[in-house]
Amino acid sequence: MFSRIIAFAAFLLIAPLIVFAYDFSIVHECKNGCLAGTNVTWNVTVDPGHITSELKMITLKDALTDEVLGFYNRTVILYNNMTFPIEGRLPKVKNITSINVTTCFTSALHPRDRMVSDIFIGTELTYCEKKNYSTPIYECLFPHNCAADSTCVNSTCVKLKCSYCQQIVDHTCSDYECCEDEHCGFTETCEWHKCIGVECSEIQFVSNHTCVYLSCGGDEIAKNHECVKLECADNEVAAEHACVALTCGAGEKALNHTCVKLPEEKNITQQAVPSGQGSTESNVYALSLDPYHILEVSVLVIIFILLILLLEPELHKTKIFIKMQKKVTK
Repeated sequence: MFSRIIAFAAFLLIAPLIVFAYDFSIVHECKNGCLAGTNVTWNVTVDPGHITSELKMITLKDALTDEVLGFYNRTVILYNNMTFPIEGRLPKVKNITSINVTTCFTSALHPRDRMVSDIFIGTELTYCEKKNYSTPIYECLFPHNCAADSTCVNSTCVKLKCSYCQQIVDHTCSDYECCEDEHCGFTETCEWHKCIGVECSEIQFVSNHTCVYLSCGGDEIAKNHECVKLECADNEVAAEHACVALTCGAGEKALNHTCVKLPEEKNITQQAVPSGQGSTESNVYALSLDPYHILEVSVLVIIFILLILLLEPELHKTKIFIKMQKKVTK
């Protein structure tokens, strides 16, 4: 058993001396800007030199993590330069801008170079080049390459830290319309970061972003969010926000929203004339009239005079006719 282990170790030491080291170069192609987690193509060009060899596999690994990035698994007899496209996928990494790619070649051993022992037969050998190829890798190129709460800064996704009254919109901090009532107009209030007009009842008005009840006087009513004077009839008075009919007493009437006294009626009084005045004792009646009744009497007198003037010609004709009738009768 010990001899088998020694034989295997000897193979591992001797094999690198037997296998021919390839001269090669690598270029990469990224269709998505070499973003982490996206597809990439490495084109590996191998120069066998003056020796014909049998290449069985090319493997590309991440030099840091030894993760396999891609491989070409097809046996090829190399006579001259050949380019092998290797499709792979860039690893999902953060806070780095490139990865080092290690190239490993697997070649078939010539029958004379094979090592045969009791436990194995070495027919091929894999070795990895110490020379690494740097491939750029970016976490992001644009903000939309990042999570919804992050943005792209120097090809790296950085989580956004918005202020108290901001929200994340399209990978940037955007101000809310409001966070407090004071951010809105005088007649608006802030609800769910939106300024909304305050809706009050007809007997209320908006004050400092809220509804306040109107305080109207007794001769006013609340209408359309303000106090309006009552318009009452002459026989009504405003009281307790309503028009109330006046209750006037005897000898009063309603005029201009108040009760006024009616004019006094004719007042005829009998005055006794003291004895010794005049040739005979008699009763004299004095007529006492107020201005309103004097006006009434004056109008009646004028109407009476006008009627006499109008009827005088007819009366004169009637008198003549009567005289003529008397003459005829005689």
